[in-house]
Formats: sequence, C-alpha cells, structure tokens
Amino acid sequence: MPIARKQQDKERKRQTIIDAAEKLFFSKGYDNVSMNDIAKEVEVSKGTLYVYFENKEELFFAIVLRGIIILTTSIKDEMRKKETGIEKIIGFRKAYYDFANEYPDYLRIYNSFQSDRFDLTSIVNITYMKKAIEEGRQYSMFPVTFESVSDYLKEITDLRREMVNILSNAIETGIQDGTVRSDINTLQMAILLTLLTQNIQEMPYDYKQLLDVKGINNEEFTRNIDDFIINMFTNRDH
Repeated sequence: MPIARKQQDKERKRQTIIDAAEKLFFSKGYDNVSMNDIAKEVEVSKGTLYVYFENKEELFFAIVLRGIIILTTSIKDEMRKKETGIEKIIGFRKAYYDFANEYPDYLRIYNSFQSDRFDLTSIVNITYMKKAIEEGRQYSMFPVTFESVSDYLKEITDLRREMVNILSNAIETGIQDGTVRSDINTLQMAILLTLLTQNIQEMPYDYKQLLDVKGINNEEFTRNIDDFIINMFTNRDH
C-alpha cells in the first residue's frame, strides 16, 4: 500500500476514534468515560487507541479543538461583515452567543477545558519559551520540552490567543475610526470582554432563575449586556 494511502487510512481511523469519544463525552461527561468505553464504541482494542492517542486527556483536547475551530471561524466571519470597531466588538459577542446556542455540547466541553480540571501551565510556559528561543534568548525557568505537550493543546492555545488578538484589533480599529474611546488599553479590554462573554454563557442556574423571576430571558439579558458594552466602549465625541 502506498505511503500516502496509509496516511489517509490512519487519519480516517483517528477521526473515527475522535467521533466516538466525542459522542461519549457529550452524552456521559468526561469523568464517566474510560478508554475502554471508547475502544468498545469504535470496536477496536484498547491498545489500538494508544497507537493514536496517548491518553483520554489528549482525546478530550482533540474534541475541544474541534469546537474552538468552529468558534474562531464564526467570530472571523461575523466580524468580517462589520465596518466600525464598535460593530466588530458586538459582532464578536454575537458570534459567541450563536455558537453557544448552536453548539451547546462544544461550549460545555470548552468551558470544562478552561476550568481548573486541567493543568495548562506547561503549554503557557512553552509558548513563552518558544517565543524566547525565536528571539535568540534562553529561559531555564521553564522545565518543559516541546514534545511534552499535546499538539492539540498547542493549537487550542494558538486559537485562543488569536481570538484575543482579533478582538484587540477590533478595539484598535474602533479607536482609529473614532467609534471607540481612545483612553482604554486594547489588550486589557479584549481580555475583559472575552471573560465577560464566556462567563455569561455559563451563567449559574440560580442566577438564571433570578432573572426569570423578573421576566428577563436570556436574549433580553444578552441585549442589555450589549448595550452596556456599547456605552462602556463608545466614544461620546464621535
């Protein structure tokens, strides 16, 4: 069998395994799924799984990556439609809101990824170490190797940073076109807005009940937050 054909077959098998793991993680949750469960779902031996994935955690990261690719693409598409900086900022939130409604399982998986369940310190350190090496500097304070971190995790981190950069650029666009205040720090505001957007989509149930009692549904709450953000960012002299 030609090498190219073997690589294609291997990639198809990898995607089949990810599909099976995704189905189980979505329906049962990360903690209630084992590698044995995934092997049974795919109808392969447990040993075969380990040929493709180092552990259950790496499989989880592969599924998180699927979701964040969808999210990042949606954000880019939505913001591309907008002209002014303030419109792009609201476009970012709309893309995230639409993603939460259309892909709730991916959102739940992504929020779990961002929780304290996984130690993401290594990948953060690697990012800075890689940058230092590229700049010809050396850092001995980061005792990790590039091989010690999953490729899926590296790509997730790159996309998360890209989303912050996209939002930072939107804020800078707004400052340049006069729709956004010029006295704000673009990176700080981008991170603040990202955190605000993410946490609203994962609102605790008791908070939702409080809003329901007042007759405020999720859509109205989201619109009110958008109005607040516009007021917070808008250049009143424009």
